[in-house]
Amino acid sequence: RRIGARRGQARDEARRIESARGTVVTVLTGHLWLTQEGDDLDRVLGAGDEYALDREGVAVIQALDAPALV
Repeated sequence: RRIGARRGQARDEARRIESARGTVVTVLTGHLWLTQEGDDLDRVLGAGDEYALDREGVAVIQALDAPALV
């Protein structure tokens, strides 16, 4: 599944993704911080980046600049 096709994220806006495994996050513009439950690594994604969430539980994305389109 893909999240929020062309959904805008305001700067510093956080978004929870429940049951995240298998969700693909694609960043169209801006930069996002991404963290997953059970993963020690956080990630920063930029425009053109795509990341497939690989953990069960909750993931959180947050826009680092405005607006970020995901």
